[in-house]
Amino acid sequence: MTEKKISRRTPLFYIISTLVIAGILIAAIFWQKIKYHLVRQQLNSAITGKSEGLYQISYRNLVMDEVAGNVSVEDVHLSTDSAIYKELSKQENSAPARIDIRIPKLIITGVKTPKALLNKEIEAHSVNIQSAVIELSLQKQDDKPSKSNLAAEIYRQVLSKLQSIKADSLILQEITFIIKDPESGQTKFKGSGFSCRLSDILIDSVHQNDSSRVLFAREIAVGCSDLSLNSKDKKYKYIFSGLEYRSDRNRLKAAKILIEPQLSEAAFANAYKYSKDRYQFTIENLDIRNINRYALFSQRLIADSMILGNSSFKIFRDVSNPHDSIDRTQKYPQQSLMKLPLPVNINTVVFARSFIEYKEKNAKSDSSGKVQFYAVHAVLSNLTNIPEFIGKNNKMKLNFQSRFLNRAPMHAELIMILKDPAGRFTLDAKMGGMNAAYLNPMIQPMALAKIDKGKIQSLSYHLNADDLHGVGNLTFLYSDLKLVLLRKDEDQNKYKAKILPTLAAGLLVKNSNPAKGETRTSRVDYKRDKYRSMFNLMWKSMFTALKETAGMK
Repeated sequence: MTEKKISRRTPLFYIISTLVIAGILIAAIFWQKIKYHLVRQQLNSAITGKSEGLYQISYRNLVMDEVAGNVSVEDVHLSTDSAIYKELSKQENSAPARIDIRIPKLIITGVKTPKALLNKEIEAHSVNIQSAVIELSLQKQDDKPSKSNLAAEIYRQVLSKLQSIKADSLILQEITFIIKDPESGQTKFKGSGFSCRLSDILIDSVHQNDSSRVLFAREIAVGCSDLSLNSKDKKYKYIFSGLEYRSDRNRLKAAKILIEPQLSEAAFANAYKYSKDRYQFTIENLDIRNINRYALFSQRLIADSMILGNSSFKIFRDVSNPHDSIDRTQKYPQQSLMKLPLPVNINTVVFARSFIEYKEKNAKSDSSGKVQFYAVHAVLSNLTNIPEFIGKNNKMKLNFQSRFLNRAPMHAELIMILKDPAGRFTLDAKMGGMNAAYLNPMIQPMALAKIDKGKIQSLSYHLNADDLHGVGNLTFLYSDLKLVLLRKDEDQNKYKAKILPTLAAGLLVKNSNPAKGETRTSRVDYKRDKYRSMFNLMWKSMFTALKETAGMK
């Protein structure tokens, strides 16, 4: 299998397929040695010769009961010769990854040795592997799609001269799985507590492409208690716990997923020349339901729904640093989805109960303001980047409900056009009433202003936008608004009123809407800053219209 043939495979694909290959390969090696009655003689040389020197195997305490058909062996070590692997990796049929497997104990029960001898068929009751350590070094991948057939490749490499391999079950428990960089040897991620159970395994020339089976098995269950990996720049750690996939239920679950920054807010900001978002995410009880399992092992994620339980999404940015000059056109969420290397189609994504916070540190105030959404319930419909599904429905819709600052009810609907070169989307948002002074913890640090009093009745906002521009309208109803402009007293680290500017603002600010029986509606016509995000366009265009409504142009 060449390097080009392994692109676009997911970590889950590698983990599951490697666990299965490891179990079947080790079991097949010993089964074939039983057949030839050479288990106790020159096993390592036989394996080395058969694999052209690529694989080497060692073990101790081999116990074989040919009458009962049971085999047990300890300290099995299957390794790859680095020099030979390097040569073979240049050839058409070379291995896609270098594997090192250590198994403290391997138990095979119910091997039907006479059948293996006479009919070249291996049949057993179970293969049990416990506490193994599997190291996998992945080669770099290119952008070309995979054309290889995993089942056919295993059939070719594992079966050799055998007619078939059958087993009631293959069980791997408490497996440690490690992926390393092939050049530096550094660990990219490490997972512990892996388990894998395959039921009703059948490998032969007839069933190698059986669409009713997954990795040769009628059913497969995979779990992992703890999996973690670092980002390339070492600024984040990704942690997964309680992972579980069961093919009989077509379901993938995760008890918790964490994206943890490895630097404090101040240290993170100082690590970059330009201002950059710092993410801290927690997701509990992830549940992907009704997965198309055949598509999954063809490197496509197709499912009916994905449910996220309690979750928290926190973003921090220190705008004391200058903003970068990276062009973010063609990088809206729906556009980035099209560039995702994994083909995906999920009908509905539900955020059952979430908390969202955007925190921004202002250089002038040397303080941080927070925009917070509590009790978020959001539904994302038609999440897909697969052309055949986009042809049927090219609109991805987000329905968003929350309590803004935990005070005012808020509802928004965002409709994004998939595979649209202009990145078109529409936004409709509505917010209920609250005391305007509740905005102060947000606007004091970010705008050096304070609302002395006021009542917000409602806000209604509509925006049609694309990569470059946004147009729409805003209606903001409020009463008795009084604004105080502030400065930061560095010595006392306190906000103080700017008397004269506040008086001037009082003459300009329209303290109510409607006023004198007339309701003011502001028209939105905003040119997008191409170096900023979709959220920036939505927020800045709305804030500009708010200032216009209040007479603060």
